[in-house]
Amino acid sequence: MNERITRLIKTAVIMVSIGIVYGIWHIKTGIGIPCPIRTITGFRCPGCGVTHMCTAVMQGRLPEAYQANRVLFCLLPALVAAGIHFTARYIKYGSKPLSKWENGLLYCLIGIFIIWGVLRNIPAFSYLN
Repeated sequence: MNERITRLIKTAVIMVSIGIVYGIWHIKTGIGIPCPIRTITGFRCPGCGVTHMCTAVMQGRLPEAYQANRVLFCLLPALVAAGIHFTARYIKYGSKPLSKWENGLLYCLIGIFIIWGVLRNIPAFSYLN
């Protein structure tokens, strides 16, 4: 168990550090990583706006963060709770197949993001962007 905790802490420190450095870079320069789906197709993917949302959250500009990616912003508390649950589960049990409700939760979140990705590209739903 201690090995799993150590591995999680190292991974979390690396990921959070990369995120903070990238966020500060984006805030200072305005240069971000372009979305490959939007670059190639012109359509907005479910994740378009995540960088702007995260940097707005880092600066405490929540209305702007909401405008950047509404669905992800609204689902953020559920995603954080799921992340905490899955992290605690990994610490306690290691690798173990997901239960039915855990699979159901993941499929539900994936479905929401797919629907969001489709709707935000239909002109009748342009108010979502």
